[in-house]
Amino acid sequence: MAPQVLPTPQTVGAYSQSLPVTQDSDGTVAKVPWYKTRTCKVIMVGLGILAAAGAVAAFLASSFVAAGVLGAAGLVCLGIPLYQTLFAPKPLTQRTVSPAPQKPVYIAPQPLVQPQPLVQPQPLVQPQPLVQPQPAQPSYYPVPTVTTVQPSVRTLTNYNGHTLKHYDLTKGGDDQLLQNIQPCRPLHNPVRPVIQQHPDGAAGVARGYLQNHPQALIAMGIAGNSGKPGGGLQDAHYQFNPSQVNPKAKGQEEGLFSEWLINECGKGNSADQQILFANTVRGQWGFTYGQIGRVTKQGRDYVQTTNPADYKDAWPLSNIPIYPNPNNPRAGNPNSPKVGYVVVAGPNTCANANDTTGEGSMANTLNVKALNDYAFFKECVKQTLVALFIAAKAEGYDVMLVPQISCGIYAGPWRDAMTGTWTDPTTGMKKSNFSQGDFMREILPSVLNEKVGNHGVTIGHLFNEVIIPTLPPKAPRGRRAGRAGGRH
Repeated sequence: MAPQVLPTPQTVGAYSQSLPVTQDSDGTVAKVPWYKTRTCKVIMVGLGILAAAGAVAAFLASSFVAAGVLGAAGLVCLGIPLYQTLFAPKPLTQRTVSPAPQKPVYIAPQPLVQPQPLVQPQPLVQPQPLVQPQPAQPSYYPVPTVTTVQPSVRTLTNYNGHTLKHYDLTKGGDDQLLQNIQPCRPLHNPVRPVIQQHPDGAAGVARGYLQNHPQALIAMGIAGNSGKPGGGLQDAHYQFNPSQVNPKAKGQEEGLFSEWLINECGKGNSADQQILFANTVRGQWGFTYGQIGRVTKQGRDYVQTTNPADYKDAWPLSNIPIYPNPNNPRAGNPNSPKVGYVVVAGPNTCANANDTTGEGSMANTLNVKALNDYAFFKECVKQTLVALFIAAKAEGYDVMLVPQISCGIYAGPWRDAMTGTWTDPTTGMKKSNFSQGDFMREILPSVLNEKVGNHGVTIGHLFNEVIIPTLPPKAPRGRRAGRAGGRH
């Protein structure tokens, strides 16, 4: 196979001398005479200007001969570039240039392309069956979007009709728990929390509400102890202490658990009370090794934690009997009204003054950061309330009795700010308006406005009523504090 010869174009003629110039359009190389270069034109113009200036100077000096000579020289120097600009041939890039034959350029022969094998035909794709459309579920609310976070919900005990669960929401999953739950209220009318006073506190509010709304599903929130279930119902060695079973107990947790044990087992029946307590809540959360160390079964170190989400634990306990007449309980009556307990534990910023060992449950849950950072303390309370509402709704309750989380002894230095308490400058006495405290003004509204889906649904849409039980002003100290307000 003979090699191909390609001519290389090159200009000839008048442009074959002097400086080389490259034509970009086709790669042709040509040469331009020296007197047609741009540099020569610039020099000539410069000389013409100098000559003209000299002629003017000579004329002013009355040297007319010199002025004439210099003027003529200036005209020549300026005329040549002007002529080249107006009448010279077009630049190389605008002319047709004839190529001249050059040495042959050898191009190596290309190998023949090998034929490719035929492509085997692919089998036909089998048609997929059509997806049958699912009927739309009747609902006036869109279903919230499912999140990717998996919540942790475990059943801890199931005894005598009482089921205790643990909702661990410390890593999220709130939306997923509620994805198939319909709100109780329309979007334009979320619930507004109300403070309700009753001589018997939370228990009295629950009884009164059930008398007017017997179909209501009430969740009674309990401000609990994160280190010891039942609080003072267990002794220093975390053993059940029947002598502490008393509806008039000082703490809300102790009072409500005592009322349950008495209502179900009978007053003074310490043996059955101990069995019921041991098979439901005893040892299901709190310190792993009693008063030795701060390790808890829920995996939190409440002293050193700096994460508010560590307080998003909730323990709902179902089927708690509550009687219309608290002075005449009908022990074991299966037809008595029922409520649910939901135990949560807020941040603690106060050690027990009676703890001489420094190893009590309050000392081992006293949070260092919350003690010194009020904003952090409030965020911890908020996350505790979120866990309370989410767990209650996931269990099917539609009325929430909210305890005053970390508004009592647990509040420590923040108690007055949380409860709206101030000192009267005239009398020097302390006065309180709970509705003006940060718990009611800031924290609880923020929780109720928390979104639980992508369609505007908030926690405030999930309940028919949200009630904060309190005692009337100047309540006698002998009243059942536990059943009463709900502070911890």
